[in-house]
Amino acid sequence: MKQAYTPIACELYDQLELAAMRGREVCFELMAEGGSRTLTGVIADIWAKDGVEYLRLRSGESFRLDEMLAVDGEGVGACGVGH
Repeated sequence: MKQAYTPIACELYDQLELAAMRGREVCFELMAEGGSRTLTGVIADIWAKDGVEYLRLRSGESFRLDEMLAVDGEGVGACGVGH
């Protein structure tokens, strides 16, 4: 069972949307069982479903936004409010 969703910082959400509009490649460090994993790609979509926000890369890989540990080498944090 997944843990409750924790919204990401609003400023980071805006940066992700801008990167998607510009078609810029982004490097994500994500939480993974036993550590972390890295994904690099162009953002195809950001959406919300049932109170959880997701991101999909053009490659088809997707993840919850609260699984992000870092974006382009910068650590991320939660803001505690939705978008």
